[in-house]
Amino acid sequence: MLEQGRQLHMEGRLGEAAAIYKKILSKDPRNAEALHLLGVVSLQIEDFPQAIRLIRNSIAMAGENPDYLNNLGQALYSAGDLFGALESYRRGLKSNPRHPDILNNLGLTLNDLDRLQEAQEAYEAALAQDGSKPDILHNYGVLMQARGNLEKAQESYVEALRLEPRMEHTHLSLGSLFNEMGNKEAAIRGFQAAIELNPFYVEAHEALKNLYWDL
Repeated sequence: MLEQGRQLHMEGRLGEAAAIYKKILSKDPRNAEALHLLGVVSLQIEDFPQAIRLIRNSIAMAGENPDYLNNLGQALYSAGDLFGALESYRRGLKSNPRHPDILNNLGLTLNDLDRLQEAQEAYEAALAQDGSKPDILHNYGVLMQARGNLEKAQESYVEALRLEPRMEHTHLSLGSLFNEMGNKEAAIRGFQAAIELNPFYVEAHEALKNLYWDL
């Protein structure tokens, strides 16, 4: 039954998946995986307090599972508790120091706390473990752009888009990078690519409008 719930979950049928997880828990209240996955559903529907409670309970049952701790960190981060998220990610890394997703999320949180060198180290550690994850490459590119390493930022964005061409936010970031570098034509292409993928992408429309205004 748990596999059926996972399949529905992967298909985005969150309500049906949650119903199965609850059914499992009604018969086996200490099923840590069902509890964890129900917490992940809560995270995805942005019920962050519920997600935090459920995932914490699953960790209390199953121990320091790095995947559980990663998801707890994401729930805490989404709820605005950045220091709680840091603690959760660091606990996860004690169990698995090479977990690329935890390292990526650690970098994102450190970046938000303006601890840029530590964030860079976390992203680079994540990429050393798995350089094929577009979201890590995107986040690393954003940080490199913020730190003035425009060449490295461009490399990261381009590689992210090679792996996943439909990342609208990366097209926007690449467009902003080209604009910063003075390559207006390439910037326009980046913003337009983002809008083609998401016609309601307000930030991309604003960036394109401002660029045309400056021409």
